[in-house]
This record gives sequence, C-alpha cells and structure tokens, in this order.
Amino acid sequence: MDNKKSVKGIMLDRKDNVAIVTADTMPGDPVFYGQDENNYIVSRDEIRQYHKIALSDIEKGSFVIRYGEKIGVAIKNIKAGESVHVHNLKSESEARYEGIV
Repeated sequence: MDNKKSVKGIMLDRKDNVAIVTADTMPGDPVFYGQDENNYIVSRDEIRQYHKIALSDIEKGSFVIRYGEKIGVAIKNIKAGESVHVHNLKSESEARYEGIV
C-alpha cells in the first residue's frame, strides 16, 4: 500500500454499500471513507473520479445503496473494491422487468 496513492471516498450513510471516489483510482489504491481512518477498501478496478466503488460484496439482485437510498439493483455479483456502474447496475424497474429481482 506504500507505493499506491490514497483516495478519499464519500459515504454519507451507514447503510451505504458504495462510496464515491474523489479521484481516479487504479487497482491496489486504498480508498478511505467514513470518519475512521481505518475504514478503507482497496480498489480492484480502475475507477474514474466521482464514480462508485463497492464497499462490500453485493450479490446479484441486491440493492445498491448510496447516500442511504436505493439507486438500483446489482445485475451480477459485485466484489468489494470493484467499480459499480452501468455494467453491473440497473434501475429497480429495469431489473424487475428482466426478472433479476
């Protein structure tokens, strides 16, 4: 972790299972979130600034929660540290239509 840059992640609610990264990240970069300096997740992907990172494993069909609100449904299993975006997230209505939830 010493040769990697550290990035701040924005997580506003304890229910959140994603955070917003405040800078571009590369695999291996630690992303610190919350009030405790020990709260961090290691990025598994290249993630663009202001995009989402999974703070925990999210199972297919589970809600993705940002700022304490449901923002969509995981359309495949998402591992902690992975990017969360349109490739693995759909709106709840789309996911219901496609039989994911």
